[in-house]
Amino acid sequence: EVGTTSWRRKISAGKILWRRKILANDQTRVSCVAGIPGLPGPPGTPGPSVKCPCHRQSAFTVKLSGQLPSPSKPVPFTEVLYNAQRDLQEDTGVFTCRVPGNYHFLFDVDLHHCKVTVQLMRDKSSVLEKHQVSTKEPRSLSGMLTLPLHVGEKVWLEAKVETEKPEQARVTIYFSGFLT
Repeated sequence: EVGTTSWRRKISAGKILWRRKILANDQTRVSCVAGIPGLPGPPGTPGPSVKCPCHRQSAFTVKLSGQLPSPSKPVPFTEVLYNAQRDLQEDTGVFTCRVPGNYHFLFDVDLHHCKVTVQLMRDKSSVLEKHQVSTKEPRSLSGMLTLPLHVGEKVWLEAKVETEKPEQARVTIYFSGFLT
């Protein structure tokens, strides 16, 4: 009825879906109580287009076998197993960060007839140090660490090998790193 205030309801399965109030000034107010969702609205306007930068990758795996490394110097590796991005300088064994982010580094050492100390270095500071001794039986040693790196930071391994029988001492070192 126009000119008076009244309530009308839509009821389905015992639930009030909506109610409408007709006001004295011929306006109608509808309020939802509970019920079924309505139809989807029209699609929104598209956002600005942005070119996504290609995700840079960085990974390497190198190996040293045969010769014993010099102490207090980066280990020079004798074999490159993977270094597609060339972030590890093969002749020095030093990794230089070109893509900032979190890097996972790991090393694995097989030794026989010697004592080995391996340090993972980050810009001249030791961030991880491991020791192992092998007399008659071959032994292994491993370490891993995740480091946040900025462009230009350097990471490498240093290894100190002590032995009484250099002709019998054997060391094989694997070193890997990759951007996570």
